[in-house]
Amino acid sequence: IPQDKIKEYTQRDFDNFANKQERHFAMDKEEWDALWTECANDDLDACQKLADNGLKSVNQCELYDCVKIGFIYEKLNQQSKAIAYYRRDMVLGNILAYSYLGWIYDKSGDNINAKKYFEKACDYGTDFYIYCAKLAFLYQENKDSRQAKEYFEIACEKIGIDAAKGRACYELGIMYLQGNEHLLQDGFKAFDLLKTSCDLKYGFGCSALGLFYEDGVLVTKSPFKAKYFYSKACSLGAQEGCDNYKKLGSK
Repeated sequence: IPQDKIKEYTQRDFDNFANKQERHFAMDKEEWDALWTECANDDLDACQKLADNGLKSVNQCELYDCVKIGFIYEKLNQQSKAIAYYRRDMVLGNILAYSYLGWIYDKSGDNINAKKYFEKACDYGTDFYIYCAKLAFLYQENKDSRQAKEYFEIACEKIGIDAAKGRACYELGIMYLQGNEHLLQDGFKAFDLLKTSCDLKYGFGCSALGLFYEDGVLVTKSPFKAKYFYSKACSLGAQEGCDNYKKLGSK
């Protein structure tokens, strides 16, 4: 290769590097945040733009920013890098990092670590009670009814999001309805929990109440009330409520 060509290629490489650095420093916080939001909404091109722009290393990232960088790598399917950033923010004191770690381990099928970090998130309470519900579902999947009950109780009592609270109360109500080796069957307790679930607009809770009234279990048998709860369940998206309403109407 002629010497002048070597200089041309060298200068071109330097210019490309300089341009990349210029783009990195030119991206202001507003632009970065906008791209991160797009990345969080599954725009992988936005995630890649952020990665190409230059991201701080694990040792350089700051509190609350480490999880954002980790999330970018998670979206780009670079899980080991994501975990490293999440762990770094956890060490720096970001409680939210526990939930990020819980989710990434849950998606990879690592139930042991998923439970570990969801439990830590659950322990912080307030905005983190929703992770008590997630933990309960994991224990439920693993047939550990004792632990599932414990965390469904916390979730049903303390979650501040109606949809998640409604489902947790429903699951706990079904557990009381069926009973098991760790939980004595209690139809009255089940009914109260299912009513709470229905009041919180969880459709399957309303459908379960309909069954109580259709069969006359613990309550006075009432096809009218059964149809009311089936109708409400149907309107809330529970298909079994629609089906039961139709069956009852044809009797």
